Amino acid sequence: MAREISWEEVVDSLNNGYENEVACYQRLLESLKKTKEQLTLKNLSNVLLLQEEQRKVIGNIEATEKTIAPYREEWVKRKHEESLTFENRRVSAKIARIDELIRQLLALEESSLAELSNGKLNKKDQIKTHRDRKNGHLAYKKAVKAEAFFWDRKS
Repeated sequence: MAREISWEEVVDSLNNGYENEVACYQRLLESLKKTKEQLTLKNLSNVLLLQEEQRKVIGNIEATEKTIAPYREEWVKRKHEESLTFENRRVSAKIARIDELIRQLLALEESSLAELSNGKLNKKDQIKTHRDRKNGHLAYKKAVKAEAFFWDRKS
């Protein structure tokens, strides 16, 4: 049988958990900004280090989510029954802040992917241009390499 969780415990646990998540999402956002900057500079070794840091932050967020899951369920069930205290509003404000940070992260990720795509397309165009030049040169070589017309041939 599950123990009864007090509303104060729910609110305190969510406040602490969401406070940790806000800090993690802010670190993740800063790390993604640095990653985008390093991609622009084409410094891939730093990008890999930043991605490892991001994986650790995401792991921390996932661990926090597991810890606060039972409290979040209680919050969803009981938030309309309980009075709106200052602490309850703090939880709601932190949830809103996390939503805002996630939107910023997604927008930054989308712009980074677009930038990478543009770079990839530029490389693709450069390779195609190089290939076309090479093939054009080879076609010219083949045209010049025609057989002599004055050789005697046996039919």
